[in-house]
Amino acid sequence: MTAAEYRPPEHFQQRVAADNSSRVTQVGRDLHEYKITYLGNRSKPATSMCTLPRTVPYFTGRKAELERLIEAATSDRFSTIQTIDGMAGVGKTALAVHGAHLLAQHFPDGQLFIPLRAHTPGQALSNPEEVLASLLASTGMAPHEIPSGLDERAERWRDWLANRRMVLVLDDAHGHSQVEPFMPGNDLCHVLITSRRRLLALDGSTPLSLEVLPSGSAAQLLNRLAHRDPQAYDARAATELVSLCGFLPLAISLVAGRLAHHPTWSFTSLAAELSSAKDNLRELAAGNRAVAAAFELSYAGLCDRRRTLFRRLGLHFGGEFDAHAAAALGDISLAEAQHDLEALYIDHLIDERTPHRYQMHDLVRDYARTLATKELTEVRTKATERLLDYYQRTSEAANQHLTRHTRPRSKPATLGNNSPLTFPDRDQALSWLLTERLNLCAAIEFAASRDLHQRTVSLSEAIATFLRQVGPWQEAASLHEQAVEAARRGGDRTSEANALGDLGRVRYLSGDSAGAAKLHQMALALYRELGNRLGEANSLNDLGDVRYLSEDYRQATTTLTQALTLYRGLQNRLGEANTLTDLGRVLRLVGDYDEATDALTQALALSRDLDSQLGEANSLIELGTMHYLRGNYEDSLRSHDQALAIYRSIGDRNGVASSLNGLGRVACQQGNYKQADELLMQALTMYRLLGSRHGEASSLCDLGRLHTLNMKLQEAEDLLIRALEIFKTLGDLLGEAEVLNTFGALLVQSGDKERANAVYGKALTLALQVGSPLETARAMAGIDSF
Repeated sequence: MTAAEYRPPEHFQQRVAADNSSRVTQVGRDLHEYKITYLGNRSKPATSMCTLPRTVPYFTGRKAELERLIEAATSDRFSTIQTIDGMAGVGKTALAVHGAHLLAQHFPDGQLFIPLRAHTPGQALSNPEEVLASLLASTGMAPHEIPSGLDERAERWRDWLANRRMVLVLDDAHGHSQVEPFMPGNDLCHVLITSRRRLLALDGSTPLSLEVLPSGSAAQLLNRLAHRDPQAYDARAATELVSLCGFLPLAISLVAGRLAHHPTWSFTSLAAELSSAKDNLRELAAGNRAVAAAFELSYAGLCDRRRTLFRRLGLHFGGEFDAHAAAALGDISLAEAQHDLEALYIDHLIDERTPHRYQMHDLVRDYARTLATKELTEVRTKATERLLDYYQRTSEAANQHLTRHTRPRSKPATLGNNSPLTFPDRDQALSWLLTERLNLCAAIEFAASRDLHQRTVSLSEAIATFLRQVGPWQEAASLHEQAVEAARRGGDRTSEANALGDLGRVRYLSGDSAGAAKLHQMALALYRELGNRLGEANSLNDLGDVRYLSEDYRQATTTLTQALTLYRGLQNRLGEANTLTDLGRVLRLVGDYDEATDALTQALALSRDLDSQLGEANSLIELGTMHYLRGNYEDSLRSHDQALAIYRSIGDRNGVASSLNGLGRVACQQGNYKQADELLMQALTMYRLLGSRHGEASSLCDLGRLHTLNMKLQEAEDLLIRALEIFKTLGDLLGEAEVLNTFGALLVQSGDKERANAVYGKALTLALQVGSPLETARAMAGIDSF
């Protein structure tokens, strides 16, 4: 009796139906929780998709400008694109952010803040192609689905925005060519662009040139920020003071911060001090001596330790920082850093973008960096070394929760004594890596630009697993290329081999199988020259995976078997367990079910003995598939259920979706069509939320099979056609063969035997091409049925 013919006893079907009903309910709750936690509640998209900085608490003036922004966003008489230009420090970002918060009720799908960094000292101008990759990744799109070119990414971004009502704030734009790729293709979204330049070439936009504050509004802002009695302050002195600040909101806020903390100071005395100081100070980028005087005045009011920290923060190579990074730069305790950052925040020398994460205004950062350059080179170097130490050590601690393989030890970078963060579980480790991703990438760029070869390598190795899991893979490839070059220039051949392996993994994920195979072969040759058997085993395992995914099952089996032999010789049980799982999958695909089951059973036992939860779940889900193919449905249910529980506990959403899909297949085969439909639909939804195109195609195929069996033939055909299109796009010949065989069964059900014969024939050709006994047998059985 074949798997397709088997039907369990009625009492067993009833019990499984009850189990599945309970399971579906739990899965529904899991899926709802996943949407809330990771993608936001779609019924409240404005909350889930809001990345705006908090609005300025004492926003003052700009009434006419705000009314214009709101009218333009809510009326059909104006363009949906507004540009806000003006000099540095004039309040462009504050106006745009404040306006975006006010517009939130009109744009319920969210408000996004996108920094373009045209004038951020020490940082390159934001590359639209890279920013779009990050934006697409934040929507839930899988890294391998993010297109590689600017035009393709912009097109995918417009497609995502097509049916959404959102406010986009593009902050500090360099020019129209930088912002054009982010423009939505419809009138549902509203775009606010800030720039120090007049964006005259941006077609269809409504410009708003922002001037400095009027005298009255400027004085009112000063008084409010200084927390003075509006009935008791000297209006003439306030007017003189804001005049010395050039009526510039940034300078006014800095002066007001000093006044707020010195209630005995008068506006008159401070105006006199500022007036006498301004002629003795260097001009800053704003070209206004009063602004320089305001910075100097705020800096002069700090205690020595906070002055030192302020200068050190100017050396940070990333965009945001927290107390841990500040402690490393300042060589102070975490508690001291927390107190000092709060003091700098109160004095308006840093901003708090999100809770406990800070950044400097461009001009303030430039001023801090200018002060830092006056110190000894050795002092600056030690500060940045401590910061690099912190990021490297903490990345390595986080990586311990993510990595699936051990790698050969390369020569470590020299590290200081500062303590890294530690993480109790995978979720917290991943959360830290996601939060610090841009800083970690900036750290690698910083190290590479200063020929810190071993540091570049060590940092890249520490986040290689993370970058492989979250992408964007193009960015990961660029960093690993730098690591390869740094290792070569540093003469570290072990690190070079490691970096080649990291680069090969992301090259494959980006769709370059041939390039990936070449890189892994280069790494393999290096490891063999060095006599490094662990590295050799890892490279062979990687090559085996590339060949399996390329449907070269014979070579994949040979290569994985070689890796397995090496791991066993090294007594590397983790590598042995992972390779046995990979080998079991390949053996299943070529029809060696007994050997596959044996390999997977060994992998499961090893993973459990090593307490490798991910390895255990991966083995269980493969065993569940084996039991399903052999018609052992009770065992299949048990294996998938156990895998599902583990994937939930470690937060592996792709594993959860795969388990749901496996459970849905079993329910379908048992004739529990309602439960199967619910499970498969939830798997399909989760795959789409994750951006897994391969998973989506598999679920569509299984749903097509389900609806063929319950005679919903038109619905089944639509599902199978969509699955076939995706598999063709992915170049998955085995997937195509499986869909075609299912489609052939559908055509037989509908009575179109001529078309069914042709479809089965095509499925047979593909199945023979990839060497799949299962799909070959299905195709031949279909042809022989006529």
